[in-house]
Order: sequence, then structure tokens, then C-alpha cells
Amino acid sequence: MKTESPNIMEFSPSFFWLVLMILPLMYQIIPFGGIESSQIQLFSVFFTLFILASSDFFIFKQKSKQSNSSSRFTKYNIAVVASILILSIALLNLFLMPRIPLLMIFNINHASLYEVSMARMNANFSIGYFSGVAYLSNWIFSIFSPLAIIIFISLKKWLETLFLGLWLLFYGFSTTAILPLVLTSFTVVFSWCYLRDYFPKIVSKYILLIVVFFVFIFYIANSELLKYEKVEPSIVAQYSDPRMIDTVADRFRYDNKMGLTKYLLYRIWLTPADVSIRWYQFFTKNNPQLGLVSIFDRRVSPSNIVGKWIYNSKFPKKYLPYIHAYASFDADAYARGGILFVCFTTLLLGWFRISIQHLKKIPEFGCELYAIGLSALCILPFQSSLQAFFIAHGIILLFAISFFLIVKWK
Repeated sequence: MKTESPNIMEFSPSFFWLVLMILPLMYQIIPFGGIESSQIQLFSVFFTLFILASSDFFIFKQKSKQSNSSSRFTKYNIAVVASILILSIALLNLFLMPRIPLLMIFNINHASLYEVSMARMNANFSIGYFSGVAYLSNWIFSIFSPLAIIIFISLKKWLETLFLGLWLLFYGFSTTAILPLVLTSFTVVFSWCYLRDYFPKIVSKYILLIVVFFVFIFYIANSELLKYEKVEPSIVAQYSDPRMIDTVADRFRYDNKMGLTKYLLYRIWLTPADVSIRWYQFFTKNNPQLGLVSIFDRRVSPSNIVGKWIYNSKFPKKYLPYIHAYASFDADAYARGGILFVCFTTLLLGWFRISIQHLKKIPEFGCELYAIGLSALCILPFQSSLQAFFIAHGIILLFAISFFLIVKWK
């Protein structure tokens, strides 16, 4: 075992939560400051920040050890095995799909947007008893592909990297699943920076200036849309339906000609917090929590319930009745079990943050797995439930391996 020097990127999960959840939430929640749901949500997100920051600090101060021993498998062989899994799962998923969304777009009859969207949804739900393939398909983008690409790049296997990248592009566009490709790209870039220690050398001294600069640029480019009408809290509290008040993100939705900067600001910075605000409002006002049993009942979809309640009702031409408005993990936990379940899931997330450091003990590719887990903690909690974080995105694999190593080395 060799001792690893502290890396400032260990604070990435709490930093991303602060920048992509708390800051946009604080900005958009101002008109709703007088209602109960806002107070509950503010407690939830700041409690999450405290747990993540404490976990990040614990890892940063701890002198973790990583394995320098060799295993029976070389890094290249591990990447090849991951690539074979990627090809096999993707081909199986395409074979089981009744209709491939990309082919419908180029169909002679010119399929409508509704038909293409429904075909994309059926890609995950119409494969019968092989529904596990849908989860494995997500794992391609969140676990297997980043691992294989990072290893190929580190070994300078450019041909293998090119082939795998082209296959991922083909598979992603075939199912019109663009966001998973973005997730893979972020994971690869983030993990590479962490493993090569690029981040501290380049921007650690100037991170606050960089954040302020980009926020300033986005604000100047969208100053009119970012303005909100001041509403007195006492007036807000009298509203029987919080949908009557537009959020800043709603103002962007009224804009049918959104440029690139507007879309990035809307989709990445405003939307996650906006959706979570609506979840807290829906399950606080007149709608009781669904209960923990709803986690195991696939017929109950709070993302669709909230999506129809707020977005389909306010923007029927943009959002159809089958919309799924996925929220942050804390909003989903609140919908199912209230504030106590939010605290439980947050502590579970903190436990995962600390436990994955044991992945570094795996010979050959442990540090790569750790970097992938760290990147998942940066980008997934503010846009997916905890069960989606662990199962749909495959992070349960890292959790299981970490737990096994904890028991083994205890």
C-alpha cells in the first residue's frame, strides 16, 4: 500500500451541491419564502450540505492508502472485459426494443414527436421479463464506459478509445438518450482530472473567481428573464395553489426560442432546484407522503404525478401527460417518507461518500472506480432519487464492493 496525498477535488460533492442546488434554490425560492414547504426544503438542502461537507473533509484529512500490488488481470484486460459488456448489453437492448427511436425519426412516414418520445419510453419498459436490461443499459453510461475509456486513455490505446466512443455515440443516438452521453463525458473528464491531479494545479487557487465569472456572464446574457416579481410572503401564504406563482425557470419555459446560454442556464442551473421546489410544494400542501412502500411499487410514479400537476397543467403544449419530472434525492425522499426519511437518506449518502475510499485498495483499477463514484456524487444527487442513484445508475456496484472491502480489511 502507498499513501496518497490530499486532493482538493475531494470537496467536489459538497461544492457541486452548493453551486447546483443551494444557490439556484435560494434565488428561486424567494417568492415562496412564507410557505411551509420552503422552510422544510431549506432545512433539507442545508442538512445535506453539512453531511456532504463533513464527509468530504473527513476524506480530505485522512491519509488514504491505495494498492500498488499487481493482480491477475492487467488494466488493459479489465478495459476489454468492460467493453465486451458494453457491446453485449447494448446489442441485447436494441434487439429487445420493439421500435428503435432513431429509426422512427428517419422513417418515411415521419413519426411525430409524441410517437418518438413514446418509443423512447418503451425502450425501458417494453422488454418484458428482461426489464433488468434497462438498468444494465444505464450502467453502460455510468460505470462500464467511463472505466473502459479512462483505462484506454491512460494506456494510450487510441484506436480502442475511438471505437468505443463511436459505439457509444451510435447507441446513445439510437435510443435518443443524449443525457446519458453527457453523464459519461462528465464522468470521464472529472475522473481524469482527479486521477492526474489536474484540478489543483490549474484552478484551485481561482475557483471562486471562475464561478463568479460564469455566473456574471450568464446573468448579463439573461438579465431580463432572471428578474422576478417581488411577492410579499403574506400574500403567497394566502394562495390556495402555488402554481399561480411563476418561478424564474417558468419564465424561461415561456420562451420558445431559447439560445444556447439560456438553455444551459435553464437546464443545468435552474431546473433541478425548480423541480424540487414543486415536489416539496405538492407533498406539503394537501397531499400526504406516499409511504416507504411506494419505493417498491412501480405503479406509483411521483415524478409523473408532480409533472402532470405543475408542468403539464401550466405548459400543456410543451409537456404531455406522460411527463416525468425527476427531482433531487431529498425531494424524492420527502415525498415518500417526510423529513425523517430525508435525514436517513442523507446520512446513507454520507456513509457511501466515506465508504468508497476503500475502492482504492483494489489493484490495477481501484482509483478509477473511486473517481467514478466521486463524480457520481457530484452530478446525480440533485437530479435523481437515491434508489435511482444506486440502482438505475449502477452505483450499488461500487457500494457493494466498498462494503466487501470494509469487511475484508476490518
